[in-house]
Amino acid sequence: MWSFGLLAAVALYSSSFTAMLSMAELSPDGSCGVIGNQTYECWADFGICCSGSHWCGNSTSHCGGGCDTRYGSCFNKLTPDGTCGGANGYTCHSEFGTCCSSNGFCGNSTAQYCGAGCQRAFSVAGTCLTGVTPSMDGSCGAAKNVTCTGSLWDGQCCSKNGYCGKTAAHCGAGCQSGYGTGCTTGSIGKWTS
Repeated sequence: MWSFGLLAAVALYSSSFTAMLSMAELSPDGSCGVIGNQTYECWADFGICCSGSHWCGNSTSHCGGGCDTRYGSCFNKLTPDGTCGGANGYTCHSEFGTCCSSNGFCGNSTAQYCGAGCQRAFSVAGTCLTGVTPSMDGSCGAAKNVTCTGSLWDGQCCSKNGYCGKTAAHCGAGCQSGYGTGCTTGSIGKWTS
């Protein structure tokens, strides 16, 4: 028999869990991460890196050790040459363009870089104009337009078969780089039909 106290605890947990899985908003004040019931990402106005103390900025203290890639970019992976995603795992920044295209190049054009196929995991937060949904069940990929990034499977690869994970089978040949992070070889980006 369910007691009222247990039902209230389950309802509170469910609402908190749902709030954490919802898409992050761009930070209105320079804070980043989960703040109360809201999740905020860093963006150009406050700096693109989210420090361990949950503040956006561009300094070494924001972008170096302790930097949280779930809510912004980190310098240790910023592109040195304008390539992004795939095996190198580089993230775009303002020098080359803030969006990572499905072909693995940084730029700012909506049609070529920031629109369909934009790899959110390798772009500056808030710059991709695509509506990819975080996974609720561990499935991912172009077939469902669902990503491992921003879900319970954050930081994991999306396999060619459409499942989040960290094994060679997930991150190797056919890995869908536009729907997760960490693809090692033979990755494929997002595509449109």
